[in-house]
Amino acid sequence: MSFNLDFVNNRFKMLGASSAQCLTKSLDIYLKSYNVEPVSALFRHGMQHAEEMDLPLSLDLIPFPDYSTRQTLMDAYFTRIHVYYPITDIDDTRAMIHRIAPLPDLKSVSYTKVPVLAIAYLLMSLGADEVNGGPSDIGTKYLKVGAVLAGHAVNYPYLTTVQSLLLLAVCYRGRNKDGLGWAATGSAVRIAQSMGLHRHSTARPSEQHGIQRRDQQLFHARIWAVCSCLEKTAQLECGRPSAISVVNTDQMMASDQRAPGHDWLAWNMALAEVQHDISTHLYGHQPGERTAKQILLDTARLDKKLLLWPNLVPAELRPGNDILCGDDQFHFATILSFQYHQAVIAVHRAALIQPLAALQREIDKVLPDNDARYRLKGGEAICVSSARAIARITIELLERKIDSRIISAGPALLACVVLATYIVKNPGGRMQLSDLELLKAVAEWTSGQFRKTGMDEVFSEGANGICRRVAECLSRRHLAHNNRSIQNLPTNGVHINPSKSNSTTSFSSHANSINHNNVHNNNSNPQPSPMNHHTSSSSGQSNQAGSSGVLNSSPASNIMNREHSTMQIANILLDNASHTTALGSIDDMPDMNNLPFEGYNLEELWDWMDSGGDIGGFENIDWTNGTGFEDH
Repeated sequence: MSFNLDFVNNRFKMLGASSAQCLTKSLDIYLKSYNVEPVSALFRHGMQHAEEMDLPLSLDLIPFPDYSTRQTLMDAYFTRIHVYYPITDIDDTRAMIHRIAPLPDLKSVSYTKVPVLAIAYLLMSLGADEVNGGPSDIGTKYLKVGAVLAGHAVNYPYLTTVQSLLLLAVCYRGRNKDGLGWAATGSAVRIAQSMGLHRHSTARPSEQHGIQRRDQQLFHARIWAVCSCLEKTAQLECGRPSAISVVNTDQMMASDQRAPGHDWLAWNMALAEVQHDISTHLYGHQPGERTAKQILLDTARLDKKLLLWPNLVPAELRPGNDILCGDDQFHFATILSFQYHQAVIAVHRAALIQPLAALQREIDKVLPDNDARYRLKGGEAICVSSARAIARITIELLERKIDSRIISAGPALLACVVLATYIVKNPGGRMQLSDLELLKAVAEWTSGQFRKTGMDEVFSEGANGICRRVAECLSRRHLAHNNRSIQNLPTNGVHINPSKSNSTTSFSSHANSINHNNVHNNNSNPQPSPMNHHTSSSSGQSNQAGSSGVLNSSPASNIMNREHSTMQIANILLDNASHTTALGSIDDMPDMNNLPFEGYNLEELWDWMDSGGDIGGFENIDWTNGTGFEDH
């Protein structure tokens, strides 16, 4: 777990092990192994935006727009939000808003109508933002009024209040105020439970239920499903205890009672059931309660559920596939894919953190004859594959010019952390070029989303900060690799002291000069290294240095070619970026045969992830440096 602290103002918040912030602590340890500054400090600046909202003490009920504009905003809401989160009845809601909007004195409405008034303003806020293609000024004004009214509505704890709180949660999450969204969802869940909305059962209907009309029961079941979906997604994102102890698709309406068309809520509810099991797997056991075998078997069970779940979704919308739907459906497919891949990462996070060879040895030892061991041993690849999928979706969002308030940036930030961890953990990987490009793309999208929703600039820049630190790690490794390679160049059996050989000194100086430019010269284009540039593309003539055969093509030189291409990408990432740490000497570089977390068995690693403890050799990392909040 991780804490954001402000003892001066007595404000602090906890985030659990499945959160992006906690996973960033593991990335920090890998960065520290390169002597690169940890990235966690960049993110504490976002806590105020996520957890707080400045609302007026005196309520000014701003007027609703004219009839035509109201229709436009409601159309946007019902076609772009309601389809995924069907919180209200379409016809009843339209009629209600048209009745309320012309009233001359909105403050004179009965307190029993306050939740309905909150629904109207929040719906206008979401509709305005959808029409605008992002957070809008008028949408913000409607949101603030709706939030104040929803605060009053909790004193009238019935169905319309549940609906208003769920709409408020969607508004908050769409503006990356996940902490506030978590609180609003929790309040909605508690009121819904007090009404018995969670007791609906398709398989075992109760005649003792307070609501006997079938259509009302089904509507209530739908509201409870939205509660469950929002709650379980948020629980996995923040790692906090949930108010919902049972999630079952039986609480939904039967398949023959659903409306025709894509049933996003049914798919989401089925995923919420798996998300609930994942959270129980992560947080439902005391440290030391399970053996490594039990942990692995539970992981395999959840992995199988996640493998089966996408089959519920049509192929053109299915997470893990290329999304081939039209623009009108793409944002729905995006959020469903984000939620799915976020769950996959949560299940396989230990494999991402632990050195691969150590994990595979332990799996072979604990589960020698279990078929699940193959996917468990590939947990790191599964985890990073989901991060790549999220990154590719953000690229397509940009290409299609699509944005929506149901899409939050949290899963994309998680993808940044996963990709960064994988790259610095596997600096010689063959997918590194594409992974660097994906990291750069998803980081830019994430930073842009945070800025659009008013996040602190330091926090908004955090995703790009991850890119720069990864690039710095690769720069340090590349520089050290080249220097070591030059020192070990073959010389036909004659030992040449670099300090006394003009030719070798010149060659070494040129290589170091190129590397220095790659790392430090932000205004220059990447230059090909003489160690890699064997043949001129224009003349076709060999550029090998003399007859020593130093630069002959070999597997080793192919690796160096790939590393140089990687450094071209890294150099782009470092353009216009201020370095946070000096490169230091090559003796400070990590031994990639002795990775962080080496020697930790699976049980110890799980305890570390759950407790938020530190690991030997990195005691100087200050996880709580500074406050997580700033005063207004």
